[in-house]
Amino acid sequence: MGGRDANEICRSRLNALIPAPAPIPTRHAQDVPEEVLDFHRIKHAQVLLRIRFLRLADAAALPALIRDNPRAAKLWARYCEEEMLHEAFFLKDLNRMGVDTATVYATEPFLSVKLSMGYLEYATKHEGPMARLVFAYFNEAYSRQAVRQTWETVRGTRLEPLFSGYLAHGQYDDSHDHTDDVWQALSLILKTDADRERAVYHGGVWVRMAEAFQAELRETAADGSARSLLGTAPRSLFAPVTSSQGELEELSRQEAESLGAAALAGYPAS
Repeated sequence: MGGRDANEICRSRLNALIPAPAPIPTRHAQDVPEEVLDFHRIKHAQVLLRIRFLRLADAAALPALIRDNPRAAKLWARYCEEEMLHEAFFLKDLNRMGVDTATVYATEPFLSVKLSMGYLEYATKHEGPMARLVFAYFNEAYSRQAVRQTWETVRGTRLEPLFSGYLAHGQYDDSHDHTDDVWQALSLILKTDADRERAVYHGGVWVRMAEAFQAELRETAADGSARSLLGTAPRSLFAPVTSSQGELEELSRQEAESLGAAALAGYPAS
């Protein structure tokens, strides 16, 4: 079997592993209860921190790609550049939800987030960049489904304005074909059957980490501790994402255009 055909079979196996998005809590009432907002506050904060951690993992994967596969490195570098400041979309939503920027960046990451980053650091150091690219493929493919589900859930509710950054980010990734972009880079380093089996293994790890993340979210929702987890880290983990006035205007333009395109297109499309 040719390498291209074998890779397409591998992609089908990876796609089969990607779970359906977990339902998100919402209330179609005039006033959204605080416990629902708290759930979304902690989830957004954790996703934002995970995004910044992943940017570190992105950079760690690049040197090996530059050394061994310049074409994959070029594709990966472009993807990283497009994603670099996208936590700002989530930060805008968190600010709308009443969480100040300093609190966001002083939030303790979930254990599942720490474990995911530890796994990627280990795999990149001892195996190479494949695990990071597989995780990126799963993140993009899963997010594509999750954003569509969120749009259907919050559209027409009081939560919709609080998710405009999240939805715009998803629409941006969709319009830029990030799932396919990452696959193109990943497919260039899948050269043997052993490579493809290892990619499927990394995909299984992603699924377990995602399940652990969702379990932590459910636990915080069940015991009412979501609000108390915000701003609890011993120190701020990262410098806040900052943007020039021009960049802020560009983010706002992307947000407006993305949501406008989504509405016109009846987003989400199946």
